[in-house]
Amino acid sequence: MGAGGDEGADGALAGDGDADAFAAAYRLLAPQVRGYARRQVPDDLAEDVVAETFLVLWRRWADAPVPAAELRPWVFGVARNKVKHAHEQRSRQLRTVAGVAAAEPTRAPVADPSDRLAGDDLARWLLAQLPPAESEAMSLTVWAGLTPSEAAEVLGCSLTALTSRLSRARARLAAVLDGTTHDGSTHDGTTHTSGPGGRDR
Repeated sequence: MGAGGDEGADGALAGDGDADAFAAAYRLLAPQVRGYARRQVPDDLAEDVVAETFLVLWRRWADAPVPAAELRPWVFGVARNKVKHAHEQRSRQLRTVAGVAAAEPTRAPVADPSDRLAGDDLARWLLAQLPPAESEAMSLTVWAGLTPSEAAEVLGCSLTALTSRLSRARARLAAVLDGTTHDGSTHDGTTHTSGPGGRDR
């Protein structure tokens, strides 16, 4: 079965005899899904993503692939859908807040740059610098720990396409962390000078 299953029409609910197997799957995969979710959505939504993902797994246990190697991309396919839903939900909430704020303008708080240096916040910020396809590829492989083959299955693309996305994402992030853009200019508009041999000083 393909990855990315979601609620749909519930299959037969997991029975008592499946409880141990489900518990083992939860112990193995929940920390991985939680780490992935925390780098995709704020912490207050990450636990919801985890809970809803495994609720789907429990409800659709009879449909889920049995081998552990196939179960992980299936579970991450569900988690990916839940993350998308969380983003949509947060966007609706922000639009509502923005509408209220527009009725009574207030001075926007100044963001503390140091907040972005916290692990999960930094990861979310870095991922936000990437196009969606590259961001998902990095999230699933680098931070969630899926193999490229598993990530390709979750995203419904070929391994070659997945590898290409990762390569482009790493180049973009290296430029961001180096303070440069793809054309070699820095974010303040200056350009790197090259030393002997064409290397940046």
